[in-house]
Amino acid sequence: MPLSNVTFFAPFRYSPRWRSENLSSLVRNSADLALQAGEYVVHEGGERALFAVLSGKIEVVKQFDGVLRTLGWRLPGTIFGEVPLAFATPFPVAAIVRPNLLG
Repeated sequence: MPLSNVTFFAPFRYSPRWRSENLSSLVRNSADLALQAGEYVVHEGGERALFAVLSGKIEVVKQFDGVLRTLGWRLPGTIFGEVPLAFATPFPVAAIVRPNLLG
């Protein structure tokens, strides 16, 4: 489903100073990714970007001594990627789409 309506961003916590036209600009300039379970949203070391989870379940992982460890989850209504944007660094973690077994 394309991002064509600012209401998609209503669940996200954004600055109260943002007005409707700011959200409209965000929607117009955003990519809409539809990924399948097992696909990477971003790889560790990937270029910085800000992602908003509209549906599904994202596992945040990092390799330690060659072992992939789960650091957390991102569910609908959350964002990730703010750390690389704020510090102008590559992604310190990877994010993988996981099946939503509960529906």
